[in-house]
Amino acid sequence: MFACDLLASTLLTGLEVHKMLNKNISIQDDIIINTEQASVLLCTAKSTLIKWRSTGENNIPYIKIGRNVRYRVSDLRKWIENHSRT
Repeated sequence: MFACDLLASTLLTGLEVHKMLNKNISIQDDIIINTEQASVLLCTAKSTLIKWRSTGENNIPYIKIGRNVRYRVSDLRKWIENHSRT
């Protein structure tokens, strides 16, 4: 469930929403995150993700919402699985 869906379906105080949105994000969550959060999950610099996005290098899926760039955690999980070497 996305935070905006949760906001639409329940009445939360600003503090409750802030706590929910700033929780630790895990690779198991199925949510949409920003570039900074994706860089933490992928253990790479934010600037590296920006470069990869602009050059098409590594082809990590992302979503554009207006000017905002978001990453679906499930897409990142699949990308990691597809690029893992044994």
